[in-house]
Amino acid sequence: MNYTIKVDGKVYDVKILDLHSTPIQVIVDGTEIEVWPENLTTAREISAAPAQPAVTAPASPTPVPAASTSAPQSNPTQPASQSAGSSKTVKAPLPGVIVAIKVKVGDPVEPGQELCIIEAMKMKNMIRATRAGVIATIAVNIGETVQHQTVLMEYAG
Repeated sequence: MNYTIKVDGKVYDVKILDLHSTPIQVIVDGTEIEVWPENLTTAREISAAPAQPAVTAPASPTPVPAASTSAPQSNPTQPASQSAGSSKTVKAPLPGVIVAIKVKVGDPVEPGQELCIIEAMKMKNMIRATRAGVIATIAVNIGETVQHQTVLMEYAG
């Protein structure tokens, strides 16, 4: 399924490869993103990470919400933007405000684990770990506004 989405005057080309797979593979302006739908009985959140799937290349800002066309009232979520499981940094896949930080320095994390939540355009976007590791630094605070590709956290080693 192909879509053209306009957000804040910028146009994005979005292609959803298989809406029924988990994670859902989405290509936004040539960057592959992984979307992780969660239980629909709770507020739906979607996790997306670049560098296909959801880990390698940086995600484009905001087109991921369009990927949740199957649940119009869902809250899209972005997984950590970093390179395919080997990057030491977790970057913001879209601009927004940090509304929650789910880990602390020294916490071990697994792929898919919630790291923080960024609110953008009244939608809460869950940033998830794209690899296993230990959180070495947290570079943001709750309430802080971040831009696309802002470093949010770093892994040790």
